[in-house]
Amino acid sequence: MNQSIICWKWDDSSIEGDYLAKARELTERFHGDTICIAAHWVHLAFDDPKLIECFRQCADYFHSIGKKLCVEACIRNEGERFFQSFPKDQAWLSHKAEIVLDDEGNGEITLDIEPVYHYWRIAGTCGPQKVMGAWALNKTSDICYRPESLTDIKDRVWIQINTDESGQNVCRQVNYGGEIKTDAGCCLNTLHVRGGKENAGKTAVVMVGTLQPIPDLASEHLMEHYRVMIQAAKTAHVDGVFSDEWGYDVILKIEEVNPYDDNNLFLRHLSVSDSMADKYARRFEGRSLYEDLLSLYYAPEGEEQVSVSAINRYILNLRKIMADNDRQMHGIAKEILGKDTFYGIHPTWWGSVDSLNFEIFKNGFYWWEAVRDVAQTDVVFGTICGIPWELWI
Repeated sequence: MNQSIICWKWDDSSIEGDYLAKARELTERFHGDTICIAAHWVHLAFDDPKLIECFRQCADYFHSIGKKLCVEACIRNEGERFFQSFPKDQAWLSHKAEIVLDDEGNGEITLDIEPVYHYWRIAGTCGPQKVMGAWALNKTSDICYRPESLTDIKDRVWIQINTDESGQNVCRQVNYGGEIKTDAGCCLNTLHVRGGKENAGKTAVVMVGTLQPIPDLASEHLMEHYRVMIQAAKTAHVDGVFSDEWGYDVILKIEEVNPYDDNNLFLRHLSVSDSMADKYARRFEGRSLYEDLLSLYYAPEGEEQVSVSAINRYILNLRKIMADNDRQMHGIAKEILGKDTFYGIHPTWWGSVDSLNFEIFKNGFYWWEAVRDVAQTDVVFGTICGIPWELWI
């Protein structure tokens, strides 16, 4: 038996056209054992009856010729459907903003932060709207501050949603070959700080949040919805399920382009959520993830280990959440679809020996803790397993 697997990518046109004719044409050219349908470009929820019926007809055809069908059942693609049941279970991408305060301890800055995409889904088009934490401090270097200068100023910070005379959000203006156009997907909000004279001249470090379009992967309700998806997959007669690029969404910015694929990258955001913070507090004896956000970027002068420890805690918490997700999804798939069902996740994301290091902020490199029936990767893995976290600061 040829145990090769081929991936068949679908979009909206796939389910509107003659997909069974495509299936027949595919199997005439491909003599492997299994077809996997990746449906993340289809604008329907996974359990939508129309999509499930398309899966079922394909599965029945493939079974009739002795082949198997696996389908993409990735809860990361189910934001709209998930939020109908659990509207509060959202995750944010946190972004660090800094303002040097004036003689009155005041300051403001325009927040020009891109929205967050997940395939065709988008969130954050109204700009960041959440303040996760704010501090005033005297910096002594790019990564350190005087510990005695630190003041929590979260209650003195707010975000103003800017609108024009017609009530429309003020958006970024982009120069396209000399023509100025409005980027309607990137709103320009204003971050205000009223720190008081006691903080005059200090730097305000503010963590603002933009919504992610995917469900919060730390949500206690995540597996409840995943179970609904796999029950739907069972009615489609499929032989297995899989997910792609598992983890939170991460935004990278190329600071310097290099043609040899070792671009100088800057990590724009870190994922944060209330559920992630709850697990963080339980795992680390009541510590607050929101209070520790500052330590992911700055350390008290002479106490750099504070940041090293905070980074280690953040990554460990993320890795444990991702590994637990994978174990639970594996168990649910086997329970509902049968012990011999195929279950797989493709966790690798960036695909570059140099840029791959940033993947740790997507899923914590949880791969070695995951449950696997088969192992797969499509990248050259160049990161040392014993990662020296302190290199980040």
